[in-house]
Amino acid sequence: MEAHRLNGFHFSLDFSPQRAQMLMKQKHAATHFADRFLKKELLSALGYIPPFMFTIEYSRDGKLHLHGVIIPAPENDNVAMRKKITTAMHKAGGKVKYATQVKIGVITEPLGWAAYMFKDTTRIRKVMKHCVSAPYYFNNEMTKHISDYHQNTRPH
Repeated sequence: MEAHRLNGFHFSLDFSPQRAQMLMKQKHAATHFADRFLKKELLSALGYIPPFMFTIEYSRDGKLHLHGVIIPAPENDNVAMRKKITTAMHKAGGKVKYATQVKIGVITEPLGWAAYMFKDTTRIRKVMKHCVSAPYYFNNEMTKHISDYHQNTRPH
């Protein structure tokens, strides 16, 4: 809800085969991807790390990918911001040979997107049996936004 209110974006990212193979071996795949790849590329593209979260998914056809939300700082040019985020995602996900590796858009139905992001957590836990942590990641900035939203909207 908070990402929607703050004009955040939803995104999907397909991992390159090499990146997917490497992540499949990690005990903390989501944290490893965020800390080693995504944060670095977002910092490079934007000059800061915005609030974001994602969940890793393993599709029925065997493709490791993720879905998430990101709340960049307000900017007059949403097209330019989306382009910067897309570039960062491409680099973080590893190179693939097709143009639709990254899909990004404005969040129009936050509850529907939340349900979509977490639809396959049971399957990913079965596929990545050695992964000891959850297949999702919330950075500190996103956790703070969620906490603030909860504190400001619940009855006192």
